Amino acid sequence: MDVAQIERTVAILDTLLREEDFKANLDAYCATSCDTFEDAEENKLEYTSIFQGFQAHVEQYLHRKACVDLHAFLEHLPEYMDRPDAHEQTGAIFDLLNAFTDFSAFKDMMLQLKKTNAAGGHAGPVSDMPYTRPESLAASLELTRILENGGAEDGWQLVADKGWIQTYRKLDPDSPIHMTRCFARVNIPAEALVNIFMDPWKKTQWDTEVKTCEVIGGNGYAHDGYIVRQTAKIPLCTPREMVWRWQLVPDWPEPGCFTGVIHDEPTDVPPMEGHLRVECKIANTVIRPDGPDSCHLTMFGHMSFHFPAFVWNYTSSSWLIRNVTKLETAYKTIYQGNPPPMPA
Repeated sequence: MDVAQIERTVAILDTLLREEDFKANLDAYCATSCDTFEDAEENKLEYTSIFQGFQAHVEQYLHRKACVDLHAFLEHLPEYMDRPDAHEQTGAIFDLLNAFTDFSAFKDMMLQLKKTNAAGGHAGPVSDMPYTRPESLAASLELTRILENGGAEDGWQLVADKGWIQTYRKLDPDSPIHMTRCFARVNIPAEALVNIFMDPWKKTQWDTEVKTCEVIGGNGYAHDGYIVRQTAKIPLCTPREMVWRWQLVPDWPEPGCFTGVIHDEPTDVPPMEGHLRVECKIANTVIRPDGPDSCHLTMFGHMSFHFPAFVWNYTSSSWLIRNVTKLETAYKTIYQGNPPPMPA
């Protein structure tokens, strides 16, 4: 396929995948199987046949509607996705193509649907948030407070409400990339969630999209945090590298809460060979206790993955949701409800 053919195929797929007929068709198919999936590290044998059935279902639908050769298209898509002039609709089909080609993404999608169908709680922002913190973190914590308390009048738009998680986006006047945020109720105790999510040594245990994660600097959370370098496996794309500083602020914004502060760490070291470096303005997380077995999570994201901006603007909502799903699965399976404490 040449660029013009890929452009035409992207436009066709985008139109088809937005049709209510396709959405209803796919939802009905997935709803019949999502209850089979469990938050377990071990995969059942029947998952394979369900995944293959999903692939065949999507492929047959697209071929019947528009004679799209999906395999030929996917073969040429990775190189096309790295082009700065990639078709502006690519982001709208990226999630489905990811689930079509990658079993882990498909399993996450099914677990999300299962959780949504069973959801009964609602998470939201907490008001009256006092602010007094160390000088070195003041700017980032103040930005977190503003972003968490912002409403529709501040430009926040609700993207998805699945009952247990709400995701929002907001235009950034300084960037074509949108700010994203989610409010979620997570079935993990607050301290256990911190011990998993904020421990760089555990990252590759629970996040299958992270290929490597190493601490390359910093003096620990009791001081200036850690400088962490990660590499990520992104289906259909060139591998990405992140060099970020991780810091942890306990008892903010209220006593008993935890706030993770994550952002770019300036460095003159070039990216690893064959990787593109992700730029991170903010990836902060606020974790609030909510009883002995759960917590409320607020998570923010503003990152440049070197996709066209509209791709990140479209997929960032599902990225936040997938993170929560993977964390719950890890808590129940890998750590058996008792994750080891992280280093100070």
